[in-house]
Amino acid sequence: MHTKEHTRGLILGSLPRGEASKLVYIFTRDFGLIACHAQGVRKAMGKLKGFLEPYRYVDVSLVSGKIGWRIVDAHPYALGQTSTRDEDKLKLLARLCVFLKRFLGEDDPSPRLFDEMLNALIFLHGADLSGDEQSKFEMLAVTLVLYHLGYLPDKKHFEERKDFLLPLVESHLWDKDRLYKIHGRERELVTAINDSFQASQL
Repeated sequence: MHTKEHTRGLILGSLPRGEASKLVYIFTRDFGLIACHAQGVRKAMGKLKGFLEPYRYVDVSLVSGKIGWRIVDAHPYALGQTSTRDEDKLKLLARLCVFLKRFLGEDDPSPRLFDEMLNALIFLHGADLSGDEQSKFEMLAVTLVLYHLGYLPDKKHFEERKDFLLPLVESHLWDKDRLYKIHGRERELVTAINDSFQASQL
């Protein structure tokens, strides 16, 4: 008998499998990035239909078997009041999910990064952000992913700019004040990000 596991996750994307199923990529708090089979989810009356769309947070129940992880239940996790019709925010969220899928290792938990991203998206969904603020949000989110996955701390540029970068990445409060700490230093942050990309070879 398989043990049922319960966790929270962000759906990064999915691929069709067969006539009615999907392979769903979920960044989970307890197991890291996992690829899960969702049987019958594409059927009109499938019980999970609508809960496993990309870029959503879910509370999910899973079992692990011969074919890997399988989703047995899922429920949406509310991120607060927002307009999900905001195209710019949805595009930003889509880019962030693609980025996470690229850099996360499968079955490698990173609960601190998960909590950071959850808080980030609660802020994104609830805040009224200008285009410039959304750009700063994206730069900060990408920097935090790289930091928590170990691509920033040992770099020379991090040591040279730790007076700027360290308070930025070690704060856990998501608000506009945190975004405006980037103001005027965007080029430094982009340099740090690009150097990390090159070092990662991903």
